[in-house]
Amino acid sequence: MAEEQSGQQRTERATPRRREDARKRGMVARSMEVNTAAVLIASLSFFYLARALIYERFADLTRTLYAWVPSFRLTPGNIGIIATKVGWAIAISILPFLVLLFAVGILANVGQFGFLLSTEALKPKLDRINPLSGFKRLFSMRETGELVKALLKLGVVGYIGYTTVQGSFPELLGLSGVATGAAATTIAGLLFAVSFRCIAAFVVLAVLDTLFQRYVYERQIMMTKQEVQEEMKHTEGNPHIKSRIRSLQRQTAMKRMMEKVPQADVVITNPTRLAIAVAYDPETMKAPRVVAKGARLVARRIIEIARQHHIPIVENKPLARSLFKLADVGESVPVELYQAIAEILAYVYHLHGRWSRSHGGAAEARA
Repeated sequence: MAEEQSGQQRTERATPRRREDARKRGMVARSMEVNTAAVLIASLSFFYLARALIYERFADLTRTLYAWVPSFRLTPGNIGIIATKVGWAIAISILPFLVLLFAVGILANVGQFGFLLSTEALKPKLDRINPLSGFKRLFSMRETGELVKALLKLGVVGYIGYTTVQGSFPELLGLSGVATGAAATTIAGLLFAVSFRCIAAFVVLAVLDTLFQRYVYERQIMMTKQEVQEEMKHTEGNPHIKSRIRSLQRQTAMKRMMEKVPQADVVITNPTRLAIAVAYDPETMKAPRVVAKGARLVARRIIEIARQHHIPIVENKPLARSLFKLADVGESVPVELYQAIAEILAYVYHLHGRWSRSHGGAAEARA
């Protein structure tokens, strides 16, 4: 269900800046089921691989306690000593396990959204104590999903536990007649079987929940069209101002180009749709150069300026199209057009008696 803000629906995908702002506030797509599955896998692996060491430690502790029983006197001092020794032995046994769980929890979070340190969640917010906001959150998509997950996990664990124990029920009934060690081994195997099946179910649930959390996250950070426009104004500037700047830049470039038309030796046309002004000075140029070009209205303006300055205008449709396509303003004429341009320049120079600018012929021809 799309949220609304200022009467507008959130229909636009979040921009990179919106995503970065959300990340700074600690809003990321995070699935707690991934953490749960990772912790369960690490726990089962730890106890399975270290079961012999754990059994040996607690066996030693049990033998030590039984050895103290004949001479043990119930005094506050003795109780404190025993409690310290027992507590220290248990702490040493479970400390690697706690460190492992801590490391796995961090890695599970980093693997989902990278390293993130945000204090936004610690800041007091009035909407957190607002009953109306709390009531809305209670029936939000995220909270509904959490309730469904909780019920699903409870049902999965209950079903797996029931089916596993039911299949081993005859074996459990016969444990009363076997040795304690054998009974403990059977029960431990049954617990491992239940744990393994539960973990497999939690892995599947974690994958589904990750997809769900990403979907909810994308919905939460969606933007209205107005928000997208406002962000564009802040990050890229006002579109209207940018358009005006580009328009002024085009006008300035056009003005500069038109100022160079009088420097041309010839204007080649198509005849009115295209106009390309070409200049050539053998003392400063290695090849003829395009000083101005344009189509339609711009072409007409180039032709008009050329007539005002008595610059020869030659109609050559194929050459005009080729020049317009292959040469930009300020660039030399392409090599493949040298021959055609040379013939036109020779014709123009012969027609007006101009063979070199250095002899002042240009001024006389344009007089």
